Amino acid sequence: VTPPAQCNNAGKYPAENCTQYYECVPFLWWFNLELKTCSSGQAFNSTGLACVTDSRCDASTGEFITEAPITTPITTTTAPVTPPAECNNASKYSAQNCSQYYECVPFLWWFNLELKSCSSGEAFNSTELTCVTDSRCDAVRGEFITEAPTTTTISTTTVQVTSPAECNNASKYPAQNCSQYYECVPFLWWFNLELKSCSLGEAFNSTELACVTNRRCDAETGEFVPIVPTTVTTTTSVTTTPISTTTTVPVTSPAQCTSASKNPAQNCSQYYECVPFLWWFNLELKSCPSGQVFNSTELTCNTNSRCDADTEEFITVASTTQSTTVLTTPTSIRTTATTPVHTVTPPAQCNNASKYPAQNCNKYYECVPHLWWFNLELKSCSSGEAFSTSKLECITDSICAAVTGEPVTGESITTVSSTTEVTKTEPLTSDSTTVTTASTTNISISTTTIAPVSPPAECNTASKFPAENCNQYYQCVPFLWWFNLELKSCSSGEAFSITPPSCTAIGKYVSRNCNQYYECIAVMWWYELVVQTCPPGQFYNNSTQTCAANSTC
Repeated sequence: VTPPAQCNNAGKYPAENCTQYYECVPFLWWFNLELKTCSSGQAFNSTGLACVTDSRCDASTGEFITEAPITTPITTTTAPVTPPAECNNASKYSAQNCSQYYECVPFLWWFNLELKSCSSGEAFNSTELTCVTDSRCDAVRGEFITEAPTTTTISTTTVQVTSPAECNNASKYPAQNCSQYYECVPFLWWFNLELKSCSLGEAFNSTELACVTNRRCDAETGEFVPIVPTTVTTTTSVTTTPISTTTTVPVTSPAQCTSASKNPAQNCSQYYECVPFLWWFNLELKSCPSGQVFNSTELTCNTNSRCDADTEEFITVASTTQSTTVLTTPTSIRTTATTPVHTVTPPAQCNNASKYPAQNCNKYYECVPHLWWFNLELKSCSSGEAFSTSKLECITDSICAAVTGEPVTGESITTVSSTTEVTKTEPLTSDSTTVTTASTTNISISTTTIAPVSPPAECNTASKFPAENCNQYYQCVPFLWWFNLELKSCSSGEAFSITPPSCTAIGKYVSRNCNQYYECIAVMWWYELVVQTCPPGQFYNNSTQTCAANSTC
């Protein structure tokens, strides 16, 4: 059962840990939600809303110990029923506990949501919306039980624990990662919710609300390692080492900095840091030294050779496999190699002096200080250079084509070993002879490179421009007496159309035809959309917003 998002009256609610409970405690003229713990050997009874002696509650795991007799109760899973977020009339709703229910009780000129319990031996009927006699309802566990003649396997499911929506007092809460926890830290006259990590080899104990030594907690996966019994066998077997892969969950920087903290970035060798500045905090993207990776548990840079700074991902470690080739013949395959380009988006608003990669490999975005704010500018590296996402500076790179803004597409010849076996049986002998023949195949693979669409280097009018992602677009947003370039996203299932739906300001837009473009022209007090055509042999360049010569159009 989930406690209310906000406490309006004094009450108690069950927690995920069987030895704990939530309580709305009056403080001045409001109520604070606090997590409390029963005494040793006791468990919280959701019916009586009090701590009672119960030896079936395991304080270390926070779960009930279930014994499997000859006849094992089979739990009937009931779809969770959530009460309304707001009470508008007097009504009743089912709760997770079969012997309880929610009721919207009138109070003055509004309604309060209260959790009530049926009498002993009764259960709440969701059809009749009343308590009825039902011996199948286990009031302690809050579930319906059914007798079965066979023994079944008992499985334990850990329910995810969610941090409180709002911090009202100094307290700690479990996180999804077993080595981390949330803490409401006092700051001035309010509390900030912070994610903290235990020391290496420790796990957060939801009963003691402290970090304790626990070797079963895997800090990398954030989960407990199950204890597997050792099995001794005398049968000779072949041991195969599986290929181990690492799946990295995308980590997003915090939407707002409220305290000095560090957070993982998409690049394994980088991290976001909330840096104090005057009376607020700025979000900055920082890089670890060469050969190091950001550790999301220790929140520091550590030596790790598996982090590839070029691809920004962890290198997958595979087991060594021995193979035997009878006879190989080289086959030449001519392929066209294309280097993937990682799309990095600059911030929607500049808060500090920093640099960010652009879609063009020899360009970059820079937040340049101007008076008391920062402007986002698109700058170019010198000829023969490219912008490095690790060093955040221009470095010598001959494979970056400044014209297309993409790595140069080159042809390479790769030699692949192949074997063709033919079994031929001679009529005068019983042994078969294996003859190996070789063949050489030249395969030509061609690729077509589509020039990326870049936003304008400077915003002068309120307008929109296509982005590399089909469901995103750039928009020049007015701010005071200038315009800021922001990257925005369409709703789920939508894509950005390069044809403006309506003209609201003077501007130019890309057309499907490369030698044409859309233009919003002012007519008296409104704007009209006009299709303009470039001169013969020219195409529309969205970066300069002019027609230029290009033979590829």
